[in-house]
Amino acid sequence: MSNGNDPVVEPQTPAGGSTIAATATIDSIMTSLWPTRSADLAGTPVYTWAVAAPATLIASFPAGTTQSAQAVVMVARFEVRPVAPSTIGP
Repeated sequence: MSNGNDPVVEPQTPAGGSTIAATATIDSIMTSLWPTRSADLAGTPVYTWAVAAPATLIASFPAGTTQSAQAVVMVARFEVRPVAPSTIGP
């Protein structure tokens, strides 16, 4: 997600097929994808469900020590692709 001026930072890609422990937290998963964060991104990110984008998590840094840090977001989007006759739904 970009505001048109700032670049989208591609995540560090884990090895394909590697497993994620069932006990992993959202923050540990996001940290494995984007492990380098500047010092102004103070505190633990706050994770919320996006309002206008279904199945999308937004991480923000409200405790950031600069105005730009408080505008930083990390985005994770989830989707499901069932193959008939299997089904997955809400």
